[in-house]
Amino acid sequence: MSTPNAATAHAPASTFVPATLDGSSWPALEPYYSQLIGRTIHDAASLERFLLDRSELDAAADEAAANLFVEMTRPTDDDPVRNRYLQVVELVVLDRCIAREPSADHERVDAPRIHAE
Repeated sequence: MSTPNAATAHAPASTFVPATLDGSSWPALEPYYSQLIGRTIHDAASLERFLLDRSELDAAADEAAANLFVEMTRPTDDDPVRNRYLQVVELVVLDRCIAREPSADHERVDAPRIHAE
C-alpha cells in the first residue's frame, strides 16, 4: 500500500469554510472570525474543532493573498492586479493581524473562552 505524497494527496472537504468564500475580502472573512471568537470551548473535542476551523479559515485567507501576489508579480505593468493585491494586504492581512493582538479595546481572536466544568 502506497502512502500519498503532496502531489497526490487531497485535502478533506471543508466543514467550516465554504468553497465559494472570497478569502481576499475582509467583509467576507470577518463573520467567520467573529463566529470563532464567540465559541465556547467545553472539552478537548470542541478545542480540536476550534483549531481545525481556525486553521481552515486562515488557510483560505492566506491562499487568496498568495494567489493575488503571484498574479501581481506576473504582469508588472498591470495596475489593477497590483492594486487588488495591495488592497488585500491593507484590508485583510492587516485586519487579521490587528484582530490577533490583545488590546484594552477587544479580546484576542485566537483566545477562545474555556469553561471548566
